[in-house]
Amino acid sequence: MMIRFLIILLSFLVFASCSGTNANSAPVKPIPIPSDKGSIKERRMAALIRGHRKQNRPQMLYDNRLGAVARMRARDMGQRNYFSHVDPDGYGANRHIARTGYRLPQRWLAFKSGNSGESILGGGAQGTARAAFDLWMRSSGHKRHVLASNPFYQKQTRFGIGYAHVSGSRLRHYWVFITAPPEK
Repeated sequence: MMIRFLIILLSFLVFASCSGTNANSAPVKPIPIPSDKGSIKERRMAALIRGHRKQNRPQMLYDNRLGAVARMRARDMGQRNYFSHVDPDGYGANRHIARTGYRLPQRWLAFKSGNSGESILGGGAQGTARAAFDLWMRSSGHKRHVLASNPFYQKQTRFGIGYAHVSGSRLRHYWVFITAPPEK
């Protein structure tokens, strides 16, 4: 009886140790890449996006112009107290990107309010990259863009991230993730 008990106990311990989390299956904590520019919060967000196991872009390269547009868009939403892909002047992200000299596909500029690769997020509890990223992952449209789950977004391998904390504004914390295809 004692031998049977020991065999069962030993079997249970072996099974439990095989099915538990080990160093090979533990989630990877993404680390910012030194070439990514921006604030530490923006670099943490870049690491979360780039390092996600379901990221479908073959590579992701930070672009300073896209980062500047994303940061400007985040700050502008807070300072002018709106939350939209189109600013109060009627311009979308595509026009703001083109103004930096970044060469977008011509069809992206057909409409003043065009947005072909921008995700935005705002709110009082989204002051950390992890909290903001998790909310994007709960939204099917944002998740599709952030992780490039369709061919249109998979071609957008250049990116920039902007974060702004604007105290006194309606939402206080503003995040913007912009992607674009490589310039031709």
